[in-house]
Amino acid sequence: MAIFGAIFGAMAAASQGEANAEVAEREGQLRRREKEYEAQLIENQQAVLNQTSTQENIDFADAQRLARKKQYSYQAMSGAALDSGSPLFFRIEQYAKQSKDRANKIRNDEIEYNSLEAEKIMALYQGENAELLGEARANAYRQAGYMSAMGSLATGIDNIIDIG
Repeated sequence: MAIFGAIFGAMAAASQGEANAEVAEREGQLRRREKEYEAQLIENQQAVLNQTSTQENIDFADAQRLARKKQYSYQAMSGAALDSGSPLFFRIEQYAKQSKDRANKIRNDEIEYNSLEAEKIMALYQGENAELLGEARANAYRQAGYMSAMGSLATGIDNIIDIG
């Protein structure tokens, strides 16, 4: 009869190890899905950034054009010669400043986009690692369950031998 207790104990230990392994695998898969969702949210942020950046660049260019037209018309109304001297230098300086501002805006948007891309890649990487860690933990739980089962069987057999 002692052998049946040993067998049932071994089966219980193996079952417990398998149950723990299943939980560890599911946790790893869940973490991976969470990180994939996080990456999708970041990708959505990138899309919004692209859309708003494009529209802001268009609006910025339109505002610059309007400012140049106003500046040109004010200078023309003043009667100043627009093709030489300080009015010309002033216009050139203003155009250069506007171009630099626009280039800085585009550069800042690209930096933000690249930062989001790095976050997305890191989230996917963390998800993959979480799933691999879950698989490793599952294997450890299975092995522990099997070792415990073997120990239960060995103890049961030892008890039978001692009794007999």
